Amino acid sequence: MEVDTRSLMKRKYEQHEHEHEQLNTSKPSAFFKPVAGRKHTLTVALPGSIIANAQNHDLKTYLAGKIGRALAVFCVDEIVIFDDGQRQNHRQAQNRTHQSRRHDDNDDEYSGWSDPDHFLEHLLSYLECPPHLRKSLFPMHPNLSQAGKLPSLDMPHHLRSDEWCPYREGITVDQGSADSSEIKKRKPSNITAGNTTLVDAGFPSLVRLEPPPLASIPVNTRLTLKFRSETDPGIYTNLTAEAVGPDTPREEKGYYWGYSIRRASGIHAVFSECPYFNGYSFSIGTSERGQPIDTCISRLCGLAKQNEMGGEPVFKNVLIVFGGVAGLEAAVKFDSENLAEISIGRDNPTELFDLWVNLQPTQGSRTIRTEEAVWLGLAKLEGASSTLSERNKPTTPQLHRLFSGAHLDDQSIYHDDLHDGDIEANSERESESMKRDSNDSGSEADSAEEEKNSKAELEVRDGIADEHDVEALPTHLEEKHTNGSIKDPNLVTWESPEDPANPKNWPMKRKWAATFIVSAFTFISPVSSSMVAPALNSVGTDFGIHNEIEIAMVLSIFVLAYAIGPLILGPLSEIYGRIVILQLANLFYLAFNIGCGFATSKGQMMAFRFLSGLGGSALLAIGGGVLSDCWTADQRGKAVGIYSLAPLLGPAAGPVAGGFITENTTWRWVFWATSILDAAIQIAGLFFLQETYAPTLLERKAQRLRKETGNNALHTEYDNKNKALSKILSTALVRPFRLLGTQPIVQVLAVYMGYLYGTMYLVLSTFPALWEIRYGESIDIGGLNYISLGLGFFMGAQITAPLNDIIYRRLKKRNNNIGRPEFRVPLMVPAAFMVPVGIFWYSWSAQVKIHWIMPNIGAFIFAAGSIVGFQGIQTYLVDAYTRFAASAVAAATVLRSIAGFSFPLFAPNMYKALDYGWGGSVLGFCAIVLGVPAPFLLWMFGEKLRGKSKFAAGS
Repeated sequence: MEVDTRSLMKRKYEQHEHEHEQLNTSKPSAFFKPVAGRKHTLTVALPGSIIANAQNHDLKTYLAGKIGRALAVFCVDEIVIFDDGQRQNHRQAQNRTHQSRRHDDNDDEYSGWSDPDHFLEHLLSYLECPPHLRKSLFPMHPNLSQAGKLPSLDMPHHLRSDEWCPYREGITVDQGSADSSEIKKRKPSNITAGNTTLVDAGFPSLVRLEPPPLASIPVNTRLTLKFRSETDPGIYTNLTAEAVGPDTPREEKGYYWGYSIRRASGIHAVFSECPYFNGYSFSIGTSERGQPIDTCISRLCGLAKQNEMGGEPVFKNVLIVFGGVAGLEAAVKFDSENLAEISIGRDNPTELFDLWVNLQPTQGSRTIRTEEAVWLGLAKLEGASSTLSERNKPTTPQLHRLFSGAHLDDQSIYHDDLHDGDIEANSERESESMKRDSNDSGSEADSAEEEKNSKAELEVRDGIADEHDVEALPTHLEEKHTNGSIKDPNLVTWESPEDPANPKNWPMKRKWAATFIVSAFTFISPVSSSMVAPALNSVGTDFGIHNEIEIAMVLSIFVLAYAIGPLILGPLSEIYGRIVILQLANLFYLAFNIGCGFATSKGQMMAFRFLSGLGGSALLAIGGGVLSDCWTADQRGKAVGIYSLAPLLGPAAGPVAGGFITENTTWRWVFWATSILDAAIQIAGLFFLQETYAPTLLERKAQRLRKETGNNALHTEYDNKNKALSKILSTALVRPFRLLGTQPIVQVLAVYMGYLYGTMYLVLSTFPALWEIRYGESIDIGGLNYISLGLGFFMGAQITAPLNDIIYRRLKKRNNNIGRPEFRVPLMVPAAFMVPVGIFWYSWSAQVKIHWIMPNIGAFIFAAGSIVGFQGIQTYLVDAYTRFAASAVAAATVLRSIAGFSFPLFAPNMYKALDYGWGGSVLGFCAIVLGVPAPFLLWMFGEKLRGKSKFAAGS
């Protein structure tokens, strides 16, 4: 960056006494000379309650300014402001008369008293904004009444009108403006039109975007510009620039380009809403009860060297979390129910962080204030973080937590090939939070926090996590800090970060063996659910079942068990370990699946199918958790890619194989064949699949040490987690039905999801009759038609995840980087039309019996639309009920499983009365009635409904 010193006034110069050289000392030279592009980031998280603790407006402003200076000096890329549950206490203690209200109801009425989080966000945003843009972007507000007392951050993008840099911040203006004197007259409601977009970048003349944007950009939109010229042109007129992402100056040239700001409803949202693909690669919590900083820095450097194998990034996105007056422990305690809900911790804050640090072990004062801790912590960690960040290489693809597209019962993960450099990627599930420091605290948290409602707009990052759905842990939270505090000699932890007993440190062969076995387990259950479909008529003939409803029940009763199994077996795996529950459940499935092959009556068949489904449901609920135990976030891509294929291929492979088996042998071999395959997997699992759940492994270690040493005080950091079986089961069983009974959003979406799921199983159950009777195909050839459904499920799942995130990020960017669950709705619109189109196409093609490819095309469209709609519904529920997301999805899961059981029962009579054409039309019209209005109603009224709910985000 070059500076024209001729026109710069009031700058300090020094005259060399001997050589008479003139040195410009107005700015450090490093400020102007970035060395190389920077991919790594630094995030700081702290509570907004520190503002509530300040006694007057001047002190609040001063506090925000001091924090802003620290963020700028140490090049922090993101600041997360979270609720630690203390601001209400401060407000009551001070007996303020100001009434708290949501700031987006009336931006003129919130303040540092009523909404300290928003106050801090407001002032930090103001400080980060380049001065020449503030008048346009920040209207007058009481929060800014003391803005003149704020310090200048003077960051690289705070450029003067005669300074040059190849990047610059600007704001769009209306096309009618010809010079900067007209900027003050522009109205925010105007929209740039045509192919020309003008930007006020602080120069005497406006800048024109080249190439022009594909769509018009609203006036008063802040943009980051990139000029073609690296050198100062000298004359700042007729300039053109390209609009780029706000991270481009950092990633391409290494400029520090300010910080982004995000608010979180609690510690859990700091993690779960992280915008980075693999979450925070390393997290640091600060507390006076942590390990000494010098010890931690030594460990960090050692860990960086040990993890360089394979060239994967180790500390790409670092998070540092600071506490408020009551300390970080109080924030964790306040958010304990949410943390439990997403399975990232309970009452012990050390579980949340890779490091638990004491920044000043020899402090002379009883307390260290948060603003002091921020300066102190960033200064002490700056050297270490720089060392670690230099080792980073491009990040691995993100793992999107999605529920299986093909089978719709699995809870699997989608592998996204977007890369870190993508402009759109940096705001995905916005929430790269850093775990906060309780170094600021001088007193211990002593109040028991009650269930508190979510307030901020929340975007859950990679899906849900739940106490009974342990596979869904956000990737950056699965790597919990398990070394504990060195101050507790009775704490049993891993021997070191490289402890070979830790599944994440297992040899690669052992990890891959576990991955393939779990993937095979997960493949079997969906195969068993649908493999019997081509054999239904044969089963009915042998058992004398003439009632078509009972014949269909042979297929669908397996799915009914899916509504019950995960709610019970998932929580049991938290208490007794993943592998023991998985193995026992699979044995349970295996025994009754074999029993199906030996059944001698329809009663036995129905009972055995239900019980085998009960055992099979555990494989889907627990399997993914094994992968999260074994693989670190930056290693997990290939493993999850293999695992996620299993439930997608199962529903298509099952009927295809079942058709050939039934045609060439007997329907009993449909069950025996799957049992033989499952038995082989079970045997392999007994030899090669060992326990991976860290709490279970550490508890076993503690028990062994207690026996060897006689020290009964030995414990793990997972003890005292309120893991009573009765409480875990009551939460898993009661809350989903509570949401289903009281929440209109859950009710509507669960009904629509149930319709999609039920229709899918209706089609699965009626395929054999269509191809064997109407088209005259043999059982084995007719089974090949299931491939169209499998392809539709697979393609829908592969397209949905990246497209859903791209749409969300763009809408969020247009909404001042504030995310809303309603931004998940647009993808439901094409799905709402694809489902009825596919049903009509399939039904009327079958009605008139045209070429066999036509019903298959309709089935493909229906299957793809079902998955797109299904994933849109699920991600909306996750975002809308972040704190209770797992329970909301569980409620929908119960209803959809019941629908999957019941829909095939009325299908035969419906088609007998109406035939395929009008029978399918009934389903298509129902899809229109249920599906088409839903996204539009959610878009218009979703926020209001959430505002009235005590469970939903934004309420």
